[in-house]
Amino acid sequence: MQQFVESAERYTTEYVRRRRRNRLVMALGVFVVFCTTYALILPAITLERSLVCEQTEHVHSAACYEEVEVPAGIAVDCGKEEHVHSGECY
Repeated sequence: MQQFVESAERYTTEYVRRRRRNRLVMALGVFVVFCTTYALILPAITLERSLVCEQTEHVHSAACYEEVEVPAGIAVDCGKEEHVHSGECY
C-alpha cells in the first residue's frame, strides 16, 4: 500500500510541475506573438502619417544640372528647390 501512495505522490508532483511549465511556455509564446505582431505593424503605422509640409520631395540629379560659363562652373537648371521629407514634414 505504501508503494501506491508514493507513486501517487510522485505523479501529483510531476503533474503540478508539468502544468506550471506548460503555463510558462504558453505565456512566453503569447508574449513572442504579441511582440512579433507589433514589430510587423509598426512600419505600416509609420507609413500612414500624412504630410504637413506641402512640398514635393525632390533631390537634384544629373538631369538638374547644366554647365554654364560662371565662376563655379555648374548651375542648377531644373528650377526646383531640393527637399527631402523628414520627421518635421509629418
